[in-house]
Amino acid sequence: MPYSGQISYDFLEDQINNSPFLSDVVIYESNWPKSTRDLIAKFCLKGRPGKRVSASVYCEIHIDINYIENLFDLWKANGTLQFDLYSSENIVDKEGLQALMSKGQLTGHLNCHRSFFQHKTEKSLAVLSSHAYLIRCYSCECDKFEKCPLKKLYPEYHNF
Repeated sequence: MPYSGQISYDFLEDQINNSPFLSDVVIYESNWPKSTRDLIAKFCLKGRPGKRVSASVYCEIHIDINYIENLFDLWKANGTLQFDLYSSENIVDKEGLQALMSKGQLTGHLNCHRSFFQHKTEKSLAVLSSHAYLIRCYSCECDKFEKCPLKKLYPEYHNF
């Protein structure tokens, strides 16, 4: 969604607040207000088992380590969030992200590193990445649905 003034922001806010079917948000072009980050976080919190949401940011909205840590802390507190946050390169605080990632089970190849965190009480996994998808949160859906994305994508972490 490009930014075409306040009407764009209001439309996005209305969709996030009121659309039960919204599952993907893509923000691009310039001039989005800084408060758009709060809308994106609110949208990510709508993800739950059976309703995965994905947010992609392709503009100069600065996604810093405090923002990532806040989403990560919300995942730790909730444990059932299901979302992806994608951001273009050069937007995130890479040093801060690496410091946070070092607290998990770190894997990597070439220029892409990922860190895996299993939730302490829920059947849930958070994946932080130094490339593209900054944070992805999955919950086990085996007891609710026939297919479980967590089991399919990360079977080695599906050991609850």
